Amino acid sequence: MSDEELEKGITGSGNDGGCDGLFLFVNDELILDDTPLENIKKNPDVDLYIIQSKFENSFRESAFDKWKSVVDNLFSLDTFKNTDFTKRYNNDVLEFFDRFHNTFLELITKSPKVNFKFIYV
Repeated sequence: MSDEELEKGITGSGNDGGCDGLFLFVNDELILDDTPLENIKKNPDVDLYIIQSKFENSFRESAFDKWKSVVDNLFSLDTFKNTDFTKRYNNDVLEFFDRFHNTFLELITKSPKVNFKFIYV
């Protein structure tokens, strides 16, 4: 990925739900807001990378608790549209949620396989 693409996925600036980086790929192609999806064939692989990075000497369970909430909220498609998450998540996280929702709904008839990749560094 380019520096610009990497920077686009950085979401850690407070109210990030334990997500310092969020990346969405379909068939190994990075999905941005303007990525066309119409040429994607049946059974695409959708990979979500959720990254938490810390400058600490130990791991904490709170990161996993936050990720559970993020994933629950991410897959609550109806609830998400009717809930104001602006106090819980920053704009970068909310934009990623929208990107995921739009991509997932666009590909739903193609039977996507969704994979979560959690990285705690």
